[in-house]
Amino acid sequence: MNSSLALLGLPLLLLFLGGDDRGIDDDLEHYLPGADRIAFETEVDWQVTQLGVRLDGVEFELGTGLEGLTGRTRWVRRVRDLEVATDPLILDRDYEDILLGTTFGEAGVPGLVDPAGDLEIFGGIERERLRFAAVDGGWGIQVPKRSPLDADGLVALRAGAHLSFSAPPAAPRARGARLAARPYDLPLAALDELLFPLGHPATLLAPKGWSKLSDRAIPEGGPVEDPEGSLRATWHPGDGGTGRIELVVEVSFGLDPLAALAAAGQAWMDGTELQAPMELGSARGGLAAFEVQLSGRGGLLFDLESGRFLSLDLPLAFETSFEGQVDWDLGGRTYAIEVFGQGQGEVRIEYDFRAAQQAQPAEAPGTED
Repeated sequence: MNSSLALLGLPLLLLFLGGDDRGIDDDLEHYLPGADRIAFETEVDWQVTQLGVRLDGVEFELGTGLEGLTGRTRWVRRVRDLEVATDPLILDRDYEDILLGTTFGEAGVPGLVDPAGDLEIFGGIERERLRFAAVDGGWGIQVPKRSPLDADGLVALRAGAHLSFSAPPAAPRARGARLAARPYDLPLAALDELLFPLGHPATLLAPKGWSKLSDRAIPEGGPVEDPEGSLRATWHPGDGGTGRIELVVEVSFGLDPLAALAAAGQAWMDGTELQAPMELGSARGGLAAFEVQLSGRGGLLFDLESGRFLSLDLPLAFETSFEGQVDWDLGGRTYAIEVFGQGQGEVRIEYDFRAAQQAQPAEAPGTED
């Protein structure tokens, strides 16, 4: 799917057509025995406050009631991790659930049969298993034999999902002194890992490691660009090396959505029988930019001994502006199309770690011994 086509066409396609009908509670045929389970869930309540289109420089109203559209989007990532070696570290990971789902508000979209229905897109890496091996300060990625995944297309995945960047810096303490709250600043570069702990969403959504997205450069890092503002933390020590980290977020940053839109579009089309009623033409080039502002406070439970988070609850308010442009070839003519708009809403980020003895079931029902 051409990435420029995805940029402008995907939002409209998602509004008018249904998604994959699998349920999120479907189990893997088997899990990694003895694996830890980590759940990353982000829920966004959003509202489109402005939406416009320019065709060859002439602005016109969409006339579809999309301005004022509301909805709730869920970004669910659940994995199971098993350390199979420690020196060097080797980690096996089952991608249990990768889901991008949206429910539209009560007003829906005029003209749709089921305007408030659910739309779900399942990532191409879902139900796959990867091995991460520590090499030269980074990670090598191995895929199982006969897997459709291409390791070269998975370089934007993160192996470490511990949020270890949030750990408080060491500080000397006199013998017998009481533990006290300790404030510190987190680097803005950590924002990408905080929002996308498993790596670039395009890589998680892309069908089988970018096999069908050859017209887009494969992401090599996270999607957050040029972050500004502050990430402030306060460590509140507890018992046994476990404590609470209070986070205060006041940031703005850019997002390049092209890769994620292309991946989501292809993943959605893989699960949908789509027959175009007419020639849609083809797109060339394509630029897109999102500017996002986030503010709010929350907290995470952190274990100093293991160097990892145990849970995170972070509610945030957001504002965003977006714009995109593409050249569209149709009927022997090229049209310059621009889309622009603004939105606002609330985000709730909830992460949860369960050690192997807590991660139930260890095997899915019906798995043979």
